[in-house]
Amino acid sequence: MEYLVIALLYIGAVLVSSVLDQFLRGVSLPLVQMAVGVAIYFFVELPIDVTINSELFLVMFIAPLLFDESRNISNRILWENRNTVLSLAIGLVVVSVLVVGFVLHWLVPSISLAAAFALGAALGPTDAVAVASLGKTIKLGTRQKASLLGEALLNDASGIVSFQFAIAAAVTGYFSIADAGWAFVVEFFGGIALGLAIAVVSFFIMRRLRRAGVESATVHVCFELFLPFFIYLVATQAHVSGILAVVAAGLFLSYASQLLTPRSRSFSTFSTRLSIASQNVWSLFSFVLNGVIFTNLGIVLSSTLAPALKENSADLVWIVGLVFILTAVIVGVRFIWILCCDLLSNHPEAGKRMKLGRSAVRKALVTTLCGPKGAVSLSIASTIPFTVASGAVFPQRDLLLFLVCGVIVVTLLLANFVVPLIAHKSDEEESDEIDPEYEIEMIENVISGLKRQQTPENKQATGRVMRMYYRRLTAARRRSVSSRQLRYLRQEVLLHQRDFIKDAIAHDDVDKRLGTRYLKRIDRMLKLLTRKKTLLTARRQAQPLAGSTSTMGKIQNQVASTNETRKRLEFKIDVERVAVDYLEVVSHEPDEGRVQAALALLSEHKSLLSALRSQLRALDSAQGIITDVPEGAGQHSIIRTDTGSLRLEASETDESDLPGFADVQAEGLRLELDEIQEMYESGKITQAIAREMREEIYLLQMGLSD
Repeated sequence: MEYLVIALLYIGAVLVSSVLDQFLRGVSLPLVQMAVGVAIYFFVELPIDVTINSELFLVMFIAPLLFDESRNISNRILWENRNTVLSLAIGLVVVSVLVVGFVLHWLVPSISLAAAFALGAALGPTDAVAVASLGKTIKLGTRQKASLLGEALLNDASGIVSFQFAIAAAVTGYFSIADAGWAFVVEFFGGIALGLAIAVVSFFIMRRLRRAGVESATVHVCFELFLPFFIYLVATQAHVSGILAVVAAGLFLSYASQLLTPRSRSFSTFSTRLSIASQNVWSLFSFVLNGVIFTNLGIVLSSTLAPALKENSADLVWIVGLVFILTAVIVGVRFIWILCCDLLSNHPEAGKRMKLGRSAVRKALVTTLCGPKGAVSLSIASTIPFTVASGAVFPQRDLLLFLVCGVIVVTLLLANFVVPLIAHKSDEEESDEIDPEYEIEMIENVISGLKRQQTPENKQATGRVMRMYYRRLTAARRRSVSSRQLRYLRQEVLLHQRDFIKDAIAHDDVDKRLGTRYLKRIDRMLKLLTRKKTLLTARRQAQPLAGSTSTMGKIQNQVASTNETRKRLEFKIDVERVAVDYLEVVSHEPDEGRVQAALALLSEHKSLLSALRSQLRALDSAQGIITDVPEGAGQHSIIRTDTGSLRLEASETDESDLPGFADVQAEGLRLELDEIQEMYESGKITQAIAREMREEIYLLQMGLSD
């Protein structure tokens, strides 16, 4: 029962931290989870000790997470940066072990040189989980991201091997550089070879199962989940690096899956279903594991640091000072190493070496601080024995653990709070624009999603919606207008519409209740554009399209209130005319940027105006009334202009009678929101870009809702 309580407590902590993360935008999720862990330690009485055995921790948490990360990393980019990755994963770890060891032994002579080397080895690996999470909130270059993730995937082995030999020397007093070198070669390359061998066998097994007709996504996903645990345990029994075996297997399976060429439609369909199922399961699995890791890290750090911090002595000041000194040494060595690597290697695009300057220093500093220590370092350090070979107590074991914990906390804080300040200067303009590359990727994925959900009943409607998205593909490639300029012009249009509504209410040209209703809506849209409200609030205010019905369906349900409906439509048409008239004036201004933005918004509002007239025509037709609404004005369609902003387009024919058309439109928007979230979580776009893309969709929903 105690273990069930602990499991539920951790899951609850993950849920709470994920909710808090939505409101604490300036703090990365790992730090939020650690803070929740600290709160649990101080305010919740745990029924059992939650300290996890180091080996169990590696196989339960680190192995599957690294397997998932290695499957998702780009093999091509990793190969292009192989020299930098290997330099950081091996060379930097060895140098850090030596420098930290000598400095610590010099500062605290009571710590033997071997024990000091062991601490340096424990602090050698960077935390892959923390590195991946930083990529979601900080815009890193492709090369930076590949180097950091590649380093985090490979440096665990070099750190663990170095630690093992340093501890052996500290316990027995014996050390052989030849034995250490040979053991490193065996563990490093043996782990890679074993991982590749198991991955090849696994790949052919899964392929054979498919050809035999076993097309159960559940079976294949379960096999994927089983694989990293199996590989790690086999590698451990073979006395090679389990971490590298898991990483090598993940990289191979990622590469092999790209080489598969479907021979039939059924095979392609199954591959698609399997990919979706695998992605969803691994996303949930890795999210929970990451949350448990950092929550547990907060608890363990508290249990280690709290007793020492209660001691009111001069020694505590000296120990805390040691933490900052060691952090400075580690960061300094890493910075110099990375800067030298950048200066000595050719830039992949320019084809020449980078020159020493402010930009090079800032880039190297960002890469340096984006390699924080984490759960792996604490897991390694926790295996320091309590006694040496003679039976005596291991010298300064508690101090070593305190130093490791302190460095972990400081490096995570630096990565979270200092890096955004440094990176912000170089990425400020870039983060304010929606990259067409991500727009194209999102649209292609939405089209694929609509294809998968197509049925005989909604085939015609789905085809019409997909054609709209295909037009957006072309528009995204021609996008050139600043999103900031579009935002400002949207605000001007809304302000003019608001003034018109206020004037209409004052002169009794519109029902006061109706005018006030739309006045409040425009105020909400203005607040969203100026970011005075959170997206969570905006989402609640936006009426979802998924539950809406077609225009004809609404009319049929409102026969009793036809006059009210007509007045509402006529009023909305008048409001849109105000926007069109204002944008017509702006489109003749000398400022080319404002002219382009005005033309984009003008097309949007004209299309919306046509859609409203179409609804009015349909309403009058249902009542046997003939109006002069243009025949070509049909149900509105969602597309994106050349500037990338969402707009409505009147279709060639009236689509309101297409079965499921409104639902397919709504599903397209839902898929877009899902794609935006996925790109943000994978680190492809920054939080600013994700927020920009979401806001436009929410604005569209608010504009369409009644």
